[in-house]
Amino acid sequence: MGFRRNSDKEHQWQTWLAKHRSELEACGLPPEILNNARQWALFLQEGEVLEGKWQGWRCTMLSTAQAVRLLRLLETEKLLSGWYVDLWLLTELRRIAGPTSGEDTLDAREG
Repeated sequence: MGFRRNSDKEHQWQTWLAKHRSELEACGLPPEILNNARQWALFLQEGEVLEGKWQGWRCTMLSTAQAVRLLRLLETEKLLSGWYVDLWLLTELRRIAGPTSGEDTLDAREG
């Protein structure tokens, strides 16, 4: 049963990633974060890459525009069940995004 649950979660991850990969890449995330659901979950919880080639990369390295894009995606996209976006990560992205993270930015991007 545990194997099936892990397999299902990985399938959900792959489906979600296929839908959002181009947007995540446009946000400037290192490719290592997108390797698997575990790497993604670690990034959501810690705001940084904890292992591998990109170890030490932090969300604070994003430009303002990249932070705004990622913040919008995380705030509007329904994440898979069991994922937890740590309040620190959202707070840090909002800090980087600054006042441009408000509704005006979203409206301007859509228009």
